[in-house]
Amino acid sequence: MKRTALLSFAVLCCADPNYSGLRIEYLDDPTVFGCSPDTLQPGDLLTISMAVPHWGFLNVTTPDGVVFPLVFDHDPYFPGRSIVPFADFPSIQTFVFGTNALTQVPYIRGQLQPSIVFSQPGHYTFLLTEEFASDLAEAYRCQVELTEP
Repeated sequence: MKRTALLSFAVLCCADPNYSGLRIEYLDDPTVFGCSPDTLQPGDLLTISMAVPHWGFLNVTTPDGVVFPLVFDHDPYFPGRSIVPFADFPSIQTFVFGTNALTQVPYIRGQLQPSIVFSQPGHYTFLLTEEFASDLAEAYRCQVELTEP
């Protein structure tokens, strides 16, 4: 397994504007957490594969740094809904998303309406984590590139 330690500013950028970043160890292991294909166009299907059981939180960061929590425990302060029940997620091995169909409320203060996640070309980073945000130490990561048609 390849491990890369990086300083991340995107994970909590919108939750606390005064936060300067977290030290996260990214775990790049496609046998545990992987995205396929690596390059997508609008309308394509993205498959996320996970070894089971796995951690319970899934989010994606867009090319402009906006975080979309996709799977999470109930949060009374966040208007979005988990795309699958939180308790069921650790036993799910595969997700398939349409790049035109995946919507969620972004993790931005004041944003209450869902948006299309794959709304612009660029790099999208999916993180599978044990906890969402607070004192996050490790995250499985997979990345995809959305290109113009």
